[in-house]
Amino acid sequence: MSDSRAAGVSLSQSLTTAMSELPDGTVKALKKDTNNLAGPNKKIKQDACKKYLKEYKKFVNGEIDSITHPVTKKSITRKDRIDFIADQCRAAFDLSISGSISSSSSSSSKKDADPYKDLKTLTFKDIDKILEYPTETATAKNKHLLS
Repeated sequence: MSDSRAAGVSLSQSLTTAMSELPDGTVKALKKDTNNLAGPNKKIKQDACKKYLKEYKKFVNGEIDSITHPVTKKSITRKDRIDFIADQCRAAFDLSISGSISSSSSSSSKKDADPYKDLKTLTFKDIDKILEYPTETATAKNKHLLS
């Protein structure tokens, strides 16, 4: 799931992008179902939204495959519906979903902060070997052909 989100992009930006890419027909259908709407006078209340957005973070990070619907309590897996409800919660109650990576994932991401730390620094001698490699193998191949 997380592969759809580019590195360095916050959850909020990712959600905004996902919502802008939804076709109008899909948005209209999702708005028609009152169970998907959040707000003080709607079915999804603020406490349910906070809980939903916590699950949403786990869903986006790939920790879980489905989210429990805040009203029906059924498991939902459709990404468009999940994104729509998250957007409704964020907009209705001005909730932040900025903590883009959960704490369990952030500890592993700190370990991977410098992916190049284990690479050997190349010297001129190493580069020279790399540049000469194809010509040396061609010579070796020719030796076998000539004998």
